[in-house]
Amino acid sequence: MKLIKFIKLAKRRQIGYFKGNPTNYIKFQNFQAKEILSELKKRNVNLHGKTVLELAVGTGGYSPVFKQGCKDYIMNDIT
Repeated sequence: MKLIKFIKLAKRRQIGYFKGNPTNYIKFQNFQAKEILSELKKRNVNLHGKTVLELAVGTGGYSPVFKQGCKDYIMNDIT
């Protein structure tokens, strides 16, 4: 997905990072994860039955979305 298109989608849904509001950032990451899964599906990449490793998880906004579509989900972050 092109960056400009992604930014327009995020803006239209009125989600993103606002200073001092990490909850909203988690919603934005959740939105990003859904867009990533949609793009993978278009490319015939199926995570069902696979193990997914997510590194540098941070706030963990991607995690709930990726977790639903795979067999095993491993996440890690230094902090």
